[in-house]
Amino acid sequence: MYIRILLLFCFASNALAADLTPFRANYEFRVNGIVVGATVVSLSPDADGHWIYTDETHPTGIGLLLGSNRSRREYSLVSIHEGSPRPLEFQEHDGLRGKTREGLLHFDWKAGVVSGTWNDVPWNAPLQETFHDPLSYQLAIMMDLAKGKRIMNYLIAEDAKIKPYQFRAVAQASIPTLAGPFDTVRVELVQDSDKRYTILWCAPALAYLPVQVEHLDSGNRYAMVLRTIAGMAR
Repeated sequence: MYIRILLLFCFASNALAADLTPFRANYEFRVNGIVVGATVVSLSPDADGHWIYTDETHPTGIGLLLGSNRSRREYSLVSIHEGSPRPLEFQEHDGLRGKTREGLLHFDWKAGVVSGTWNDVPWNAPLQETFHDPLSYQLAIMMDLAKGKRIMNYLIAEDAKIKPYQFRAVAQASIPTLAGPFDTVRVELVQDSDKRYTILWCAPALAYLPVQVEHLDSGNRYAMVLRTIAGMAR
Protein backbone atom coordinates (compact mmCIF):
# COMPACT_ATOMS: atom_id res chain seq x y z
CA MET A 1 0.00 0.00 0.00
CA TYR A 2 2.72 2.50 1.01
CA ILE A 3 4.83 1.59 -2.04
CA ARG A 4 1.86 2.27 -4.31
CA ILE A 5 1.23 5.67 -2.68
CA LEU A 6 4.92 6.56 -3.00
CA LEU A 7 4.91 5.61 -6.68
CA LEU A 8 1.82 7.73 -7.25
CA PHE A 9 3.51 10.71 -5.58
CA CYS A 10 6.64 10.24 -7.68
CA PHE A 11 4.60 9.97 -10.86
CA ALA A 12 2.58 13.09 -10.03
CA SER A 13 5.69 15.07 -9.20
CA ASN A 14 7.47 14.05 -12.41
CA ALA A 15 4.40 14.70 -14.52
CA LEU A 16 3.86 18.16 -13.10
CA ALA A 17 7.54 19.01 -13.43
CA ALA A 18 7.40 17.95 -17.07
CA ASP A 19 4.26 20.03 -17.56
CA LEU A 20 5.96 23.22 -16.38
CA THR A 21 6.66 25.34 -19.44
CA PRO A 22 9.42 27.94 -19.60
CA PHE A 23 8.00 31.36 -20.39
CA ARG A 24 8.74 35.06 -20.47
CA ALA A 25 5.85 37.46 -19.80
CA ASN A 26 6.03 41.23 -20.21
CA TYR A 27 3.62 43.42 -18.27
CA GLU A 28 2.75 47.09 -18.23
CA PHE A 29 3.05 48.48 -14.69
CA ARG A 30 0.60 51.21 -13.69
CA VAL A 31 0.07 53.38 -10.62
CA ASN A 32 -3.37 55.01 -10.36
CA GLY A 33 -3.94 54.31 -14.04
CA ILE A 34 -0.67 55.89 -15.23
CA VAL A 35 1.97 53.74 -16.92
CA VAL A 36 5.19 54.15 -14.94
CA GLY A 37 7.12 50.95 -15.56
CA ALA A 38 7.49 47.53 -17.13
CA THR A 39 7.62 44.15 -15.41
CA VAL A 40 9.16 40.98 -16.82
CA VAL A 41 8.32 37.62 -15.23
CA SER A 42 10.14 34.51 -16.42
CA LEU A 43 10.39 30.80 -15.63
CA SER A 44 13.26 28.64 -16.86
CA PRO A 45 14.88 25.29 -15.94
CA ASP A 46 18.43 24.99 -14.67
CA ALA A 47 20.98 22.22 -15.21
CA ASP A 48 20.09 20.49 -11.92
CA GLY A 49 16.42 19.92 -12.70
CA HIS A 50 15.24 22.92 -10.66
CA TRP A 51 13.33 25.96 -11.88
CA ILE A 52 14.36 29.61 -11.80
CA TYR A 53 11.51 32.07 -11.35
CA THR A 54 12.26 35.79 -11.66
CA ASP A 55 10.36 39.07 -11.49
CA GLU A 56 11.95 42.36 -12.58
CA THR A 57 10.36 45.83 -12.66
CA HIS A 58 11.99 48.96 -14.11
CA PRO A 59 10.67 52.51 -14.70
CA THR A 60 9.55 53.51 -18.19
CA GLY A 61 7.73 56.45 -19.76
CA ILE A 62 6.56 58.94 -17.17
CA GLY A 63 8.44 56.97 -14.52
CA LEU A 64 11.69 57.97 -16.21
CA LEU A 65 10.48 61.53 -16.80
CA LEU A 66 9.82 61.86 -13.08
CA GLY A 67 13.43 60.93 -12.47
CA SER A 68 12.68 57.61 -10.83
CA ASN A 69 15.52 55.11 -10.92
CA ARG A 70 13.78 52.70 -8.57
CA SER A 71 13.67 49.06 -9.61
CA ARG A 72 12.92 45.65 -8.17
CA ARG A 73 14.37 42.23 -8.86
CA GLU A 74 13.27 39.00 -7.24
CA TYR A 75 14.81 35.58 -7.85
CA SER A 76 13.46 32.26 -6.62
CA LEU A 77 15.00 28.83 -7.15
CA VAL A 78 12.41 26.07 -6.70
CA SER A 79 12.14 22.31 -6.93
CA ILE A 80 8.99 20.26 -7.47
CA HIS A 81 8.04 18.18 -4.44
CA GLU A 82 4.92 15.99 -4.48
CA GLY A 83 3.42 18.06 -7.25
CA SER A 84 4.05 21.48 -5.68
CA PRO A 85 6.82 24.07 -5.95
CA ARG A 86 9.21 24.09 -3.02
CA PRO A 87 11.51 27.13 -2.59
CA LEU A 88 15.24 26.50 -2.22
CA GLU A 89 16.75 29.98 -2.51
CA PHE A 90 15.41 33.51 -2.72
CA GLN A 91 17.04 36.85 -3.48
CA GLU A 92 15.44 40.28 -3.55
CA HIS A 93 16.45 43.85 -4.30
CA ASP A 94 13.41 46.11 -3.98
CA GLY A 95 13.74 49.86 -4.41
CA LEU A 96 10.16 50.50 -5.51
CA ARG A 97 8.96 51.43 -2.03
CA GLY A 98 11.23 54.43 -1.59
CA LYS A 99 13.39 52.63 0.96
CA THR A 100 15.51 49.85 -0.51
CA ARG A 101 14.86 46.36 0.81
CA GLU A 102 17.36 43.52 0.41
CA GLY A 103 16.50 39.91 1.13
CA LEU A 104 18.38 36.62 0.93
CA LEU A 105 16.88 33.29 2.03
CA HIS A 106 18.00 29.66 2.01
CA PHE A 107 15.45 26.89 2.57
CA ASP A 108 17.01 23.76 4.09
CA TRP A 109 14.20 21.23 3.94
CA LYS A 110 16.29 18.39 5.38
CA ALA A 111 17.15 20.43 8.46
CA GLY A 112 13.67 21.97 8.53
CA VAL A 113 14.79 25.59 8.71
CA VAL A 114 14.78 28.73 6.56
CA SER A 115 17.60 31.17 7.21
CA GLY A 116 18.99 34.33 5.68
CA THR A 117 19.02 38.08 6.03
CA TRP A 118 16.66 41.02 5.57
CA ASN A 119 18.60 44.26 5.06
CA ASP A 120 21.69 42.48 6.44
CA VAL A 121 19.89 41.44 9.66
CA PRO A 122 20.12 37.65 10.24
CA TRP A 123 16.84 35.76 10.50
CA ASN A 124 15.69 32.14 10.67
CA ALA A 125 12.53 30.14 11.33
CA PRO A 126 11.37 26.49 11.35
CA LEU A 127 9.94 25.29 8.05
CA GLN A 128 6.43 24.03 7.37
CA GLU A 129 5.11 22.37 4.20
CA THR A 130 3.17 25.44 3.05
CA PHE A 131 6.20 27.74 3.37
CA HIS A 132 7.05 29.96 0.39
CA ASP A 133 9.20 32.94 -0.38
CA PRO A 134 7.64 36.21 -1.65
CA LEU A 135 7.87 34.95 -5.25
CA SER A 136 7.46 31.17 -5.22
CA TYR A 137 3.89 31.36 -3.86
CA GLN A 138 2.84 32.89 -7.19
CA LEU A 139 3.95 29.71 -8.93
CA ALA A 140 2.14 27.70 -6.24
CA ILE A 141 -1.11 29.54 -7.02
CA MET A 142 -0.80 28.63 -10.70
CA MET A 143 -0.16 24.96 -9.97
CA ASP A 144 -2.86 24.74 -7.28
CA LEU A 145 -5.46 26.26 -9.59
CA ALA A 146 -4.50 23.68 -12.22
CA LYS A 147 -5.26 20.98 -9.62
CA GLY A 148 -8.73 22.42 -9.10
CA LYS A 149 -8.10 24.07 -5.74
CA ARG A 150 -10.24 27.09 -4.96
CA ILE A 151 -8.97 27.98 -1.45
CA MET A 152 -5.19 28.20 -1.09
CA ASN A 153 -3.26 28.82 2.12
CA TYR A 154 0.44 29.67 2.26
CA LEU A 155 2.97 30.86 4.81
CA ILE A 156 5.23 33.53 3.31
CA ALA A 157 8.69 34.35 4.68
CA GLU A 158 8.98 38.10 4.18
CA ASP A 159 10.50 41.06 6.05
CA ALA A 160 11.84 38.79 8.82
CA LYS A 161 8.28 37.63 9.50
CA ILE A 162 6.06 34.68 8.69
CA LYS A 163 2.85 35.91 7.11
CA PRO A 164 -0.21 33.70 6.50
CA TYR A 165 -1.86 34.32 3.13
CA GLN A 166 -5.18 32.90 1.94
CA PHE A 167 -6.26 33.18 -1.68
CA ARG A 168 -9.70 32.28 -2.99
CA ALA A 169 -10.88 31.67 -6.53
CA VAL A 170 -14.18 33.53 -6.52
CA ALA A 171 -15.40 33.88 -10.12
CA GLN A 172 -14.72 33.47 -13.81
CA ALA A 173 -14.34 36.48 -16.08
CA SER A 174 -13.30 37.35 -19.60
CA ILE A 175 -11.00 40.38 -19.54
CA PRO A 176 -9.12 42.41 -22.18
CA THR A 177 -5.34 42.76 -21.95
CA LEU A 178 -2.68 44.29 -24.15
CA ALA A 179 -1.98 40.73 -25.34
CA GLY A 180 -5.63 40.19 -26.25
CA PRO A 181 -8.70 38.94 -24.37
CA PHE A 182 -8.49 35.99 -21.96
CA ASP A 183 -10.95 33.83 -20.09
CA THR A 184 -9.74 33.91 -16.50
CA VAL A 185 -10.31 32.79 -12.94
CA ARG A 186 -10.55 35.72 -10.55
CA VAL A 187 -8.45 35.06 -7.43
CA GLU A 188 -8.60 37.33 -4.39
CA LEU A 189 -6.29 37.64 -1.40
CA VAL A 190 -8.35 37.56 1.79
CA GLN A 191 -7.74 40.85 3.63
CA ASP A 192 -8.68 42.14 7.06
CA SER A 193 -9.52 45.61 5.71
CA ASP A 194 -11.78 46.89 2.94
CA LYS A 195 -9.20 49.61 2.28
CA ARG A 196 -6.81 47.06 0.76
CA TYR A 197 -7.26 44.40 -1.87
CA THR A 198 -5.24 42.19 -4.18
CA ILE A 199 -6.86 40.54 -7.20
CA LEU A 200 -5.29 38.23 -9.78
CA TRP A 201 -6.92 37.23 -13.05
CA CYS A 202 -5.37 33.88 -13.98
CA ALA A 203 -5.76 32.42 -17.48
CA PRO A 204 -6.25 28.63 -17.80
CA ALA A 205 -5.01 28.89 -21.40
CA LEU A 206 -1.62 30.04 -20.02
CA ALA A 207 -1.35 27.45 -17.21
CA TYR A 208 -3.11 29.94 -14.90
CA LEU A 209 -0.50 32.64 -15.37
CA PRO A 210 -1.91 35.96 -14.07
CA VAL A 211 -2.70 38.17 -17.06
CA GLN A 212 -3.74 41.06 -14.84
CA VAL A 213 -3.04 41.93 -11.20
CA GLU A 214 -4.49 44.80 -9.15
CA HIS A 215 -3.50 45.91 -5.68
CA LEU A 216 -4.99 48.74 -3.60
CA ASP A 217 -3.06 50.02 -0.59
CA SER A 218 -2.90 53.39 1.19
CA GLY A 219 -5.22 54.89 -1.41
CA ASN A 220 -2.96 53.97 -4.34
CA ARG A 221 -3.98 51.49 -7.02
CA TYR A 222 -1.22 49.39 -8.57
CA ALA A 223 -1.78 47.22 -11.63
CA MET A 224 0.08 44.88 -13.94
CA VAL A 225 -1.42 44.08 -17.35
CA LEU A 226 0.01 41.45 -19.69
CA ARG A 227 1.59 42.92 -22.80
CA THR A 228 3.33 39.93 -24.42
CA ILE A 229 3.92 36.28 -23.64
CA ALA A 230 6.55 33.93 -25.09
CA GLY A 231 6.93 30.23 -24.49
CA MET A 232 3.26 29.39 -23.95
CA ALA A 233 0.74 28.62 -26.67
CA ARG A 234 -2.80 29.87 -26.14
